[in-house]
Amino acid sequence: MISGSLIGYIIVGLFLEVIVSCVCTVAFLFRLKYWVMKSLAYYSLGLTPVVLSRIPAETDWMAPYELDRASSFAARSDRDDYIAAHWLVREVASHVVGSVPERLMIGQVCSDCGGNHGKPFLRGHPHIHLSLSHTIGVVAAAVGEVAIAIDVESNVAERLDDSVLETVMTSSELSILRQVDIDPTSDALKEGGARRLWCAKECLIKLGLLTLDTMCVADLSRLLTPSHKHICRRYLGESMNVSFFDISDTSIDVHGIFACELDMTKCEFMPIAHGVSSIVRL
Repeated sequence: MISGSLIGYIIVGLFLEVIVSCVCTVAFLFRLKYWVMKSLAYYSLGLTPVVLSRIPAETDWMAPYELDRASSFAARSDRDDYIAAHWLVREVASHVVGSVPERLMIGQVCSDCGGNHGKPFLRGHPHIHLSLSHTIGVVAAAVGEVAIAIDVESNVAERLDDSVLETVMTSSELSILRQVDIDPTSDALKEGGARRLWCAKECLIKLGLLTLDTMCVADLSRLLTPSHKHICRRYLGESMNVSFFDISDTSIDVHGIFACELDMTKCEFMPIAHGVSSIVRL
């Protein structure tokens, strides 16, 4: 005859088994959700010394044109920023193509003169889009199967004076910046807003939607609103639909913008290894 205590143990055991099964099922479905959702792009932002520390020693990973370009910098810090950015874009690309970074070859070709300073591309993967940026001590990179762009500006960099702003900003953008400038304590706010706008317009140039001569045409004043930290959408004419995401990081004193020709309000940003974030469609 089975004792009451034994029956109790059996019931508790079955109950615990049901709970464990439910937890495992929920965890599986959670992982399945992100496995089913296709990652559209990846981006990363990092300090130059940290990125350089991840480069394997004694590896021949740079293309000849990259070596030439790196050696042309007079300042060691500029050379380090360049090398770190070109390594970081390989790290990010490795999550897309499934290869180790040092085996990925990056090319650049200018559409006007044919020189090695145009839009970067990943050799052997024509469907992959690349973008990279470097500023004083900070680098950024983005890779995806959709058109993407990334740009960063350090607060340590030279200040954007009014004469420069007047050549690249719209009247609406200048009006907002000047309203901010009325407050004598708001220099940092003005400078931060100006740098975010600069980064956003640089992204549009990298996407091939603007040129240096037409930066003053695109009105991105919406990025100056308090809600700019969240995903923003901005329509720039019938043929231009770009989403911007603020990747600024006050801890390293840098402003940055990630942009793509995609409605990012229907996407989710998921952090993965080495500060890389994956963008998946919901």
